[in-house]
Amino acid sequence: MSQRPNVLVILMDQLRACEMDCYGANLGLTPNMDRFSGEGTRFACAVTPSPLCSPARSCLLSGQYARTCTGTAGNADGEPLAGRRRFFPCATLPEQLRNAGYETYLTGKWHIADHPAQLGFQHALYPKVHHRNRGQDYYDETGRHFVEEGYGADLELATTRRILAAPHDRPFFLYHNIYQPHMPYFDMPERYRTLIDPETVALRPNAIVGSAPAQDEEWFHIYMYDYLYYQEHLPFTRELPPSFNLRHLTALYRGMVRSADDQVGEVLDALAASGHLEDTIVVIASDHGDNLGSHSRFNKESSQQEALRVPLMVRWPGRVRQQTASQLAASLVDVAPTLLGLLGLPIPAGMQGRNLAPLLQQGEEEGLPAERNAYFECVLGEVGIHTTTHCFALMTDPETHTVRDSAFRFTDFARDPYELE
Repeated sequence: MSQRPNVLVILMDQLRACEMDCYGANLGLTPNMDRFSGEGTRFACAVTPSPLCSPARSCLLSGQYARTCTGTAGNADGEPLAGRRRFFPCATLPEQLRNAGYETYLTGKWHIADHPAQLGFQHALYPKVHHRNRGQDYYDETGRHFVEEGYGADLELATTRRILAAPHDRPFFLYHNIYQPHMPYFDMPERYRTLIDPETVALRPNAIVGSAPAQDEEWFHIYMYDYLYYQEHLPFTRELPPSFNLRHLTALYRGMVRSADDQVGEVLDALAASGHLEDTIVVIASDHGDNLGSHSRFNKESSQQEALRVPLMVRWPGRVRQQTASQLAASLVDVAPTLLGLLGLPIPAGMQGRNLAPLLQQGEEEGLPAERNAYFECVLGEVGIHTTTHCFALMTDPETHTVRDSAFRFTDFARDPYELE
């Protein structure tokens, strides 16, 4: 290659794979991502190494597991501090690409303990870690702070469009983060809030307890208002819409899924308009899923499929095969070494993920790695191994890491796809 290709990583927040038609949903929520899935390699089984925002995102950018790159499976507290690197002992993906001559850009959610500039991003626009869709605080790489009163996604998309439309005299790495379908839902645009009729919502079989859906009013408040409810304690967050139940919550979540898919379509259209479609590697993924009432659990932080399974798709026209990879469990920790492998760049010895570039380019007949399982760890103590057919988890003490239950969960998906046994 006379010049290396650009790299575009699009990461959703809290999008579980089972909501997407290309992963078997039949809901019609994700037409842009479904179309994209047929243009490159889609991993039929992809999992997050840690079903929580900060550790999952740290794993993706570092190619290391959370206990190596940040020392914890928990979320980062507070805002990242400029000029001080506290974690990430090895060079991250953006650092590797910057050192190889790439211009590096971050747009959208960050939520990692160290500052973007410390980890290799030369340009950045990212929101403060207090979840809201409107009235969001933003920062850029200079430390400038401002409040965006409109829909934050529109600002992030406009920034990404400008980056893609600008002339580039060297390849770029653009890491575009879509906040949806993460909570809160109260301030989402009306067109998405009313997109799905709750009366038409079919719940997952494991979200039914006895003859009724799993219900949890405390979690309903959190999904609706997030930080404004449990941290700022604003009076209006104590109210829920009349007769609110799990079907209403699921309808709102699915409206946000559609919002995320629309944004993916906008970014892909902007990439095509820029003339860089053919010379850009595009990765689409999510940091983790959402239990959303399955097994009477909400949010993430568990080893059930609704929290662990994420979409993972890669496209590079003419270089990455159009295929569904179904013979291994891929992981977000594989993204960094795989991209370096596709680019022909050295993969640091400290990266613990697998280089799946041979699989992407040669297919499963020739490119399967020796290790086909994926490891995961949950902040509440569940630790395990995921394959394409089974999931095994033991329970540890989150503080001492000693084993509390050596056979906490074992699932054979062929006989028990909803993990009811």
